[in-house]
Formats: sequence, structure tokens, C-alpha cells
Amino acid sequence: KYEGDVTLDESTGVVTRKGIDVSRFQGKINWKKVANDGIDYAYIRLGYRGYGSGKIVIDDAYEYNIENANAAGLDTGVYFFTEAISEREAIEEAEYVLENLEGQSIDLPIVLDVEESASSDSRTKDLTKEQRTDAVIAFCERIKKAGHDVMIYGNTKSFLIMMDMER
Repeated sequence: KYEGDVTLDESTGVVTRKGIDVSRFQGKINWKKVANDGIDYAYIRLGYRGYGSGKIVIDDAYEYNIENANAAGLDTGVYFFTEAISEREAIEEAEYVLENLEGQSIDLPIVLDVEESASSDSRTKDLTKEQRTDAVIAFCERIKKAGHDVMIYGNTKSFLIMMDMER
């Protein structure tokens, strides 16, 4: 399925590809240059929920990035930074992602970015592991119901402390 530069580790059989994740923080990207630099895929931030306000916001560079990454021939996927404090809010985030994907083409799973907010006044700071897990599952189930593959992105703390990965 994959074209471009892939590396096969003969000892493990693992195939690796070069990818990047981007948001408005990278500025205006020259996607042709990215593709010519050996990058195979890009994950583009579609949006996020404000850590204090709870408002869902589109990433300022989302449309430019998705359209131009696709035009440059990269495989694309999108991610959403969650600050959902309930299953209802997680489903709202999933619906937002699905609405903003209309008319766009993606090749990779939709990703829910689950990380601790850097702000001490984050609305999710007091969530229990069970509450966060319920919200993550709700998002993932809604995305799967719409016919997309879904993944969770996080760090060690996300997976070992903030969520119940058994569930």
C-alpha cells in the first residue's frame, strides 16, 4: 500500500516510514519541499478543545495543511487535541472532526491526542483515570462508527497514569 521511502528491519520485519505532525505552530509549510525531503506522511492537527474555556477550535492552518499535503502526494491523517471532561464532550469532539473532514481525503487513522495540559488551570486536571478512559472510548467508538480507523496518541504518562489501557 505504501510508496516512498520505507525501511525494513530484517531482524524484526518492521517497516518504518518517515512522517511529521504539524499544526499552526509550524507556520506556512512548503509541502512540495516536505515531500521532496523524503517525508511519506503527515498528521495534521484539525483542532483542539480549549483547556480553560472548553471551546472547540479549528487549527488555523488545518485547511491549508490538509489540502497542500494531499496535493504534494503525502499520505495524510488528522489529529484532535482533547480536553473533554465527559463522554458527551468526547462525542462532540468526534463529531467536530467528522464534520471538518467532509470534502477532504485522508489515508491514515484519525488520532485523538491525549496528553496532560501544560496549564495548571486545565479543566481536565481533576479527571479520574476512569472518567478520561470513558471519554477516550466514546471518541474512538464514534469515529469507528463513522467508518474510520482511530488511534490514540500520548506519552508514557498518558498511557500508564491517565488512562486504563486494559479497557
